[in-house]
Amino acid sequence: MSETIPSGPWQSLPPSVQTIHARLAQKMPGLGAQLRPGASFAECGGDSIEFVELLCAIEADYGVRLRTDEIATLQTVGELLLLVDQRATKRPAPLP
Repeated sequence: MSETIPSGPWQSLPPSVQTIHARLAQKMPGLGAQLRPGASFAECGGDSIEFVELLCAIEADYGVRLRTDEIATLQTVGELLLLVDQRATKRPAPLP
């Protein structure tokens, strides 16, 4: 199964960020479908364990390790994925 670029509110963000969201939504289907770029992680229904899982997936796939002080300044999921896009040291191949 290939990653599908999301529609709706994600269309306002760069294609590279849309691809990051699509990959995370595919890896974490229960949570990924709920993520909205203009909402906080908690507003999207995520809990602390899911947030850690999300950060682990980001680090594994994009080579981005975020410090607590960096995360604390982010207000929305969109800001998080923009930061990942800016700092990515690798780009994973699409999931099968």
